[in-house]
Amino acid sequence: MTLGETIKENRAKFRLTQEKIAEMVNVSRQAVTKWEADKSVPCIENLIVLADIFGISLDELAGKLDMKTLELRPVKNAWFLYGKIMLILGLFLLVATAVLKAFTQMQHDLQTWALILGINGVIWFSLGGIFFAIYKIQRNKQRRLMKEGVCYNAKIDQIIRTHAGIRIGSIIAGYAVCSYYNQDGESFTVKSYAFILEEHHAEYHAIVYISPNSPKDYVVEISIL
Repeated sequence: MTLGETIKENRAKFRLTQEKIAEMVNVSRQAVTKWEADKSVPCIENLIVLADIFGISLDELAGKLDMKTLELRPVKNAWFLYGKIMLILGLFLLVATAVLKAFTQMQHDLQTWALILGINGVIWFSLGGIFFAIYKIQRNKQRRLMKEGVCYNAKIDQIIRTHAGIRIGSIIAGYAVCSYYNQDGESFTVKSYAFILEEHHAEYHAIVYISPNSPKDYVVEISIL
């Protein structure tokens, strides 16, 4: 028996309509229809709610599902990785500057190189700090909405690469354009934060966390098998 058939069977057992399940889980009726038809899979938070409604364990419910679907790993946040690289590079340049100045006090040409290295070190280190600050803001927002918000399974419509100007070496960043249906069946399009693309993986998964107070306050969590 598939996960969709299990949901449908338990819903019938408790004489609940799709509309009632949708109301209890806080999703659209269309989402419940897709779950029962095995056309989409509830996010882990919704699986927990469903298991509680049906009075069964999560293992009993999720056991009907290929566990690989639940064993998703988050993608690497581009701001975090770029910030880390820039901080390391900036720190290396600043250390190299200090060493060079210590041994070249009487050599004007080398002191000029030390100054150039120092300026570049400060620039790279500062950029790394800015990128880390952006990442921290994004991370705090995601944690807040994962705790307080409402989650929806989302369909990834497009993966867009970022411009080459913010690309480091072979590391390529991008973001996902996703669509989802809210509890009223209304369709919305949202965009994820920039993340590191993994060229050898074709399938990404998206969950949208929305503030119950404002649909504009959202975050998209991207994961990959």
